Amino acid sequence: MLTMAQTNSIREMYFEKGKKFSEIARATGHDVKTIKKYIFEENLL
Repeated sequence: MLTMAQTNSIREMYFEKGKKFSEIARATGHDVKTIKKYIFEENLL
């Protein structure tokens, strides 16, 4: 499970900076499936 700061960082990279899943995965060291999960998850608490 990722921290809230990590989740916010991933969502910022995707929604604000326009990065692709693979770019975010490389930058954070997480799997692409994990990145997708946290980007599209509605309830983050």
